[in-house]
Amino acid sequence: METGSRRLTAAAEDYFTALRRIRASGGATGERSSYAPLAALLDAVGATLKPPLPFPELEEDRDRAGRVKRETPVLVVLRRTTSRMSGPHYIDFA
Repeated sequence: METGSRRLTAAAEDYFTALRRIRASGGATGERSSYAPLAALLDAVGATLKPPLPFPELEEDRDRAGRVKRETPVLVVLRRTTSRMSGPHYIDFA
């Protein structure tokens, strides 16, 4: 648990450092300027959570799925198409 605590402390420090940097730059634009640092903080908090599972045998599957989500690159291709009925559409592939 000590490692998780250190990670959370570092994430909080990074969050406040990023906020100070944004504000000091003069480029802050209302509430949206802090979205990226907040997302990073929430990701760090989420990474430390391990909700209890009703079936312990599923823990290995959960851990493997988490690694795939974090480590596997995904390529998304959007292709613009047009339709006489309703204008431009996007067909996505992942």
